Amino acid sequence: MWLSVSSLVSFGSQILLRDAAALSVGAAVGAPDRVPLEMGVFGLFCLLNIFELALVPTTFLNLGLIEVVEDFVERQSRAKDTPYAIDAK
Repeated sequence: MWLSVSSLVSFGSQILLRDAAALSVGAAVGAPDRVPLEMGVFGLFCLLNIFELALVPTTFLNLGLIEVVEDFVERQSRAKDTPYAIDAK
């Protein structure tokens, strides 16, 4: 998750802003015809990082569900004589 955040901050605040400033001012850059391509590539990276960050809550919810099911199965295996281990305390 933190890799996605740091990539998003790095690409968005450094590379994309630098390229946008170079295009808006019309400054002489090394290869002006490649600046839009670079902006497109790093813009795509930013979109992918946003998509990955959107998946994070779902992943944590699934992990929580797995933990609850594992706990239930462990309690069931500990109770040998009762059919419902969660209800027997």
